[in-house]
Amino acid sequence: MKRARRSADLFGKKPAPAFTCGVDAEQLSRRLRTLSEDAYRFRMNRAAILIEVAAQIVEMEGRAIEEADDESFPG
Repeated sequence: MKRARRSADLFGKKPAPAFTCGVDAEQLSRRLRTLSEDAYRFRMNRAAILIEVAAQIVEMEGRAIEEADDESFPG
């Protein structure tokens, strides 16, 4: 089985940079991705996939919050 590297996704590719979703959401997303990599390393493939999906949801939610904040402050 191929070993997962830190700072690489489940397929060995460097993950795309996180969208500007706020510092807190970006940090949470990175922690989730690290957890996903650890789960994959321990052959918990389904858990790794679900955690990766959670990281993507955190990014989308963070982006939605930022967009809502931008709309509330016309400039």
